[in-house]
Formats: sequence, C-alpha cells, structure tokens
Amino acid sequence: MLVDDEPNIREFVRRSLEKHAFKVKLATNGWEALVEFEQTIFVLVILDIMMPQMNPGKIFTHETLLRRVWGTDHSRDCEFILGDCDAK
Repeated sequence: MLVDDEPNIREFVRRSLEKHAFKVKLATNGWEALVEFEQTIFVLVILDIMMPQMNPGKIFTHETLLRRVWGTDHSRDCEFILGDCDAK
C-alpha cells in the first residue's frame, strides 16, 4: 500500500512498483490507510509521514497510524517504509 497525499508522487511510485509486478493499493491519508490495512494483508506499506492530516500536533499522526496498525495480526509480515518528500 502507498499512502501519500501528493497525486504526482502517488502516481510515480505506483507506476514504478507496478512495473515490478506489485499490486498497489493507494490511500491519500492516514484514515484511508487504516481502513485498507484492516481489510487487506500487505507485504509493504510506503507511508508519507508529512501529510496534512498526519502532521505533528494533529489528532492523527503517523505514530498513531503505526501504533494502531502494529497492534494487528496484519502487521506481522509487513514491511514499512516511512518517508518525507517535497514534490516541489
């Protein structure tokens, strides 16, 4: 799963992963990611940690998402890549 609020980054990473035969689910924010994660078992989650709904000081941060996700059986065999990229 790819979690990023920037459409250009989502599209670039999605295409890159699909070229290597990955099936990619997209989420535009942490709430969508949590719903997807509860419904699907993933082997890889790429998470933008600086999305508007996930910035420090907000109710839903990347730490909140990871705590909720790591508390599930779905996280047992899943790798996480956390990053921050400015698309400008």
